[in-house]
Amino acid sequence: MIILGLLIFTVNASDPKVSSWISTPDILLCSDSSVNIKDLSIAIDFWEQRGFRFGKISKEDNCDDYHRGYIKFIGDEDLESGYLGMTEIYEYGNQHKTITSAYIEISDRQSDNLILLAHELGHSLGYNHGHNKNSVMYSNIKQVNIKIRR
Repeated sequence: MIILGLLIFTVNASDPKVSSWISTPDILLCSDSSVNIKDLSIAIDFWEQRGFRFGKISKEDNCDDYHRGYIKFIGDEDLESGYLGMTEIYEYGNQHKTITSAYIEISDRQSDNLILLAHELGHSLGYNHGHNKNSVMYSNIKQVNIKIRR
């Protein structure tokens, strides 16, 4: 038995959830991303413990053809200067409340930052930034007052 990690952090009821997936998203870890699948599994486990479900998780050499129904972890070549990570979600429907896909970029220098991985995955699930330092969705992850153990 392999224990991936112990998660000691939270999502608060005050965290603004603004959109949702209509179906269970699959996760693609693209080859140009430096995120480790074991670290990603810890962040996924956090959200699954809170009732979210994901489809298959796979590592792909070429992610160009995937879009609808996927959360894609891509390389950081388009990451804006000064950002540790960024999530872009694609939505449709009344007031764009239904997520169809999401792209997550994590800085190569921060690819093992579990708080950042869980935070950006939270954005891909429809959460905006919160105002509580004890939440994974706090706006400045450097000031988040939580711990994650591998």
